[in-house]
Amino acid sequence: MSAAFLLLLALLPAQQSVTPDSLLTGLQYPEHLMVAPAGSITTSFLSEDQPSVTLHGPGLLQRFEATTVGTLKLEFAGLDAIELDLASLADGQQTGFPLPLVALEDGWVTCSLPLPYSDELILTVSGGAQVSVQSLAYPAGTITPNGLGLDQEAVSTTAAALAVEVVPDWTRMGLFVGPCSKKFPFRYQLKADGLIRWMEFTFIAEPEGVSREELLRSLHFSLARMNPDDLAGPPLPATFDVPLGDLFGHPGEFGQGGTRAQASDGGDTFWLRYPMPIPKGTRIYIYNEAPGKGMVRFKMRAAVEPGCPDMHLHAQFVQGQTTPGETLELLSISGDGILAGTTLGVRNESRTPHGLTPVVQAGDSVLRPGAWWGRGGSDLYQTPFSARTRLDGPGDFGYSSYSRPLWDAPIPFQGGLTLSAEAAPNAAPVEIGATVFWYAPSKFPYETTHVAVEKRQYLGFESTGDFQVMSHAHEGEKMTMMQASGGRVVTTELQGALRSKASRGEVAMWSGAREAQQAIWSFGIERSGFYNLDLNLVAGPNAAVIQAYLDGRRLGKAIDLRQDSVAMRKVSFGERELAAREHRLTLRIVSNAPEAGAEIGLDCLQTILAE
Repeated sequence: MSAAFLLLLALLPAQQSVTPDSLLTGLQYPEHLMVAPAGSITTSFLSEDQPSVTLHGPGLLQRFEATTVGTLKLEFAGLDAIELDLASLADGQQTGFPLPLVALEDGWVTCSLPLPYSDELILTVSGGAQVSVQSLAYPAGTITPNGLGLDQEAVSTTAAALAVEVVPDWTRMGLFVGPCSKKFPFRYQLKADGLIRWMEFTFIAEPEGVSREELLRSLHFSLARMNPDDLAGPPLPATFDVPLGDLFGHPGEFGQGGTRAQASDGGDTFWLRYPMPIPKGTRIYIYNEAPGKGMVRFKMRAAVEPGCPDMHLHAQFVQGQTTPGETLELLSISGDGILAGTTLGVRNESRTPHGLTPVVQAGDSVLRPGAWWGRGGSDLYQTPFSARTRLDGPGDFGYSSYSRPLWDAPIPFQGGLTLSAEAAPNAAPVEIGATVFWYAPSKFPYETTHVAVEKRQYLGFESTGDFQVMSHAHEGEKMTMMQASGGRVVTTELQGALRSKASRGEVAMWSGAREAQQAIWSFGIERSGFYNLDLNLVAGPNAAVIQAYLDGRRLGKAIDLRQDSVAMRKVSFGERELAAREHRLTLRIVSNAPEAGAEIGLDCLQTILAE
């Protein structure tokens, strides 16, 4: 152990309390924000002389500083240990940690791992490592337990503090053990805005005729918004439905979207890695897509950061093209508010590394979490939101990409905030996209041209036998909505005989559109090759004559969808060559739109690889 480190141990007290204001690094709270008391911050030092420390909940492991040698082991209650190779961490490599580790310029690493209730986290160092850990202990009563089930108030609104690395109220969603079939899914509803910072699932699989891994891979995580008219801010995509493996990591491996450990009861535990906003009125569903393959029982717990009183949760997707050596401004927000979270992704089709430094300017303060380097192909930071996983929820921006969160800690700002990305001089030019979540006093604090699905009609999972699922289909309601120059796009559940002819029984209905207006969706192709393209549409008396385009090029002749009765219409475009990347489908109204606007229903685009 170095003499300097021994001197540091002698000079510093065993416990160090820090006021929240000292953590703001020059940022000030807007006057209209309330700040609730937070707990005290404790600094612990780990070395060969004192190799272990136990943190007790309720609390928060905020960040740690370590040498680049040795190992830091984390043991959660009821789980086997997870070991961090500090040398790999210093080199920017991914680890098996439940939350993203973001290196800061001052040598600290942020992690923001909450410890609800009486949970314990044991940290142990070995191999010559020296670690300084900061943890935040909450006073008794700041953790609000909530029951499990429908219509439960899952976010406390009594505590309003959201500051850099200070989160005074984490809420545990619930602990659930039971089946999660499509007919009887696990379900939970939030009545207020919130941001899921951390989520843990432990699964115990009881397969029937299939492998345990195959059964676990059939699990889905879904969000359904129940009260879209009550949501603040620009319309958000209304559904989020993705295999759990893509979001949390596949069984048997450390997935790119999350991490996994073996639980003491024989189950598999997964952690969510990307912050997820949960607007008011959202229901969470966990269900098994493959009934008859066995039973999956699971336990779930989560930490939900509450929204602020009189504040509204917003989300905005932005994208652009970087230029080596220059700074690209991604988003500028006016007024006062709180930056709740940011995810960043790039599309780099070359083998030249991309070097990006995300920058947040809040008033006079400038925050840089450090440069982020990666390569094209399938190297570092590959997002679970790939071309094969079609999402229309937060986090997806329409192409195969890399993704990582930037800041776990909320950042308050006054007078505006700007998010930019600095590209290194020798880096590859890349396409960049970011999803930004923030709280603001007003519902519409900025002008936006971002068009998303406005409404989700809740379908439930009670019925699965009255519709078909077309193969190799990019579902209209699940494709990313890029733009609509007029009208609105609504996910619509079909009824009667029409429902059985549509893939999954629902369509993306573009209504109120007029001549010369267009709607653009994006979809991904994983493998380059020649594909047979079939477009499934809804024809009817309120339709019009449309023209389809693929990546800006005309697809066949104009399509007349007008007819007396409503019916499904399949249009085949023959064989087309598609590269392994993101593509765009455009539907443009050519003529004969009704005076009240046309109704164009997009069921799906089938892309079948030619033999």
